[in-house]
Amino acid sequence: MDTFELEVLQHLKSKGSDYPGSGFITMLEDSFEHLGPHGRHSCLIFRVMGESLASFRQWFPGKRLPNTLVQQFTAQLLEALSCAHACGIIHTDIQPGNVMIRNPDETHLLAYLEKKYFDDSALSPSCRPYGIIRSQSLRSHYFPHPFDLNTLRVALGDWGVASWTDKHLTETIQPTLLRSPEVILEAPWDNSADIWNLGVLVPELIYGQVMFSGGEGSVYSIEGHLAEINALLGPFPQRLLAQARLQGAHEMFDGKGNIRKVKLRDVVSLKERLGDLTDGEGLKLEEFVRSLLALDSTARPVASEALNMSWLSHEYTQAVSVDRVE
Repeated sequence: MDTFELEVLQHLKSKGSDYPGSGFITMLEDSFEHLGPHGRHSCLIFRVMGESLASFRQWFPGKRLPNTLVQQFTAQLLEALSCAHACGIIHTDIQPGNVMIRNPDETHLLAYLEKKYFDDSALSPSCRPYGIIRSQSLRSHYFPHPFDLNTLRVALGDWGVASWTDKHLTETIQPTLLRSPEVILEAPWDNSADIWNLGVLVPELIYGQVMFSGGEGSVYSIEGHLAEINALLGPFPQRLLAQARLQGAHEMFDGKGNIRKVKLRDVVSLKERLGDLTDGEGLKLEEFVRSLLALDSTARPVASEALNMSWLSHEYTQAVSVDRVE
């Protein structure tokens, strides 16, 4: 394994502890090297986590997380990004599979593992042999039932494709459908790309569908992806288009920053997608998402500023019980 991820994690561990957001990052506990028949391998040790949001959201009808849960997870991810960015690190890959549910009480999981794999109660824990635990789902064991899901915490993990703020290892970052417009257009990018990435993810968690499909039909198209962004968020700023290095990019747009050729049949607005949220929450969320998805990357809020937006700036007391998930 390349040691780059280890370097990033060690840097986060040494510098990140000064920031509250470090509690929402999968911090490195330790590491070691193993020399095996296929060479030398770097092994990273982390605290045991629950499942990722990729599977956790499947507990809920339509894969739609309750608004209150998404609010608290979003705030925690912004805290994590605030910490990482302050440490000079850009995550570049914020997707459901890289957001882990933290174990709220490790004793609950450890009690299950003790009973299943270490049944010799005559031995003290320090004398018991190591056991091999098969890869398996532990979703029924990392928190008790019933449980108030509003007390859950997440951690942003998988820093294997992270980037230093001042030294990019690659210019092609982010999952394809979560890419920021500057990355798609091969223009310069910075830590605001993480803010865009989160802005695309938040509505997906709430209404259970990807925000962009990459154009109409089953084949991904850069021009189709840009047309979707254009239809949803308006014309692209000239400053961004002037910096684009993507071959043929300038021919895609007219003088007003709109895509020339691709005409999408139907684009559902943010207001329509979030229309079932009540008590003004839909308007607050739309304002929040539009802010994170500013086409001009310099207009996006930094993580600490986003935390103070109205959608996140008050207490949420409505309990979500684990017995409600399916």
